[in-house]
Amino acid sequence: SAGLAAVLVVADGVGGGPDGDLASERSAAAVLSYVGSAALCFHGLDVAGEHDLLGNLEESIRKVHDQLLNEAGGPGARAPATTLTLMLLVWPRAYLVHVGDSRAYVRRGGRVQALTRDQTFGEYMVSAGAWSEEQAMRSRTAETLASAIGGSELTPSVGLIDLEPGDSVML
Repeated sequence: SAGLAAVLVVADGVGGGPDGDLASERSAAAVLSYVGSAALCFHGLDVAGEHDLLGNLEESIRKVHDQLLNEAGGPGARAPATTLTLMLLVWPRAYLVHVGDSRAYVRRGGRVQALTRDQTFGEYMVSAGAWSEEQAMRSRTAETLASAIGGSELTPSVGLIDLEPGDSVML
């Protein structure tokens, strides 16, 4: 409803890496801190304001990424890593920031639609046309993250959708 604002965040520490829980906690705290400090600016955003909001959310993620890499010893060092999917709901808009393979969905009229695409090696190879879906399902490397906060690559995906009455969202 009008006036409603909410933040949903999933940050899943990368298994097998050092201190994935530290990376997820820091990433979630950084974006929530930014959202909290800017909370009064969300309503009635124009296009430039929306662009700035998404840019600032992405920048807060990049800062955590850089801090994790620096603390681990710089580029090439194995740092704590995490996925992050954030949705800022400011009715009727939903602003999305996505890194890794934690997913966001919307259910509208009985149909569920994915709002994010996994940032994995397999998904990258399929979207590039190099692999079929079947090849990706058989490959042991398909699940490897192609983008993660604290990982060797960081490629945040940002965007927004307009919600309709009756929609449900899930991260």
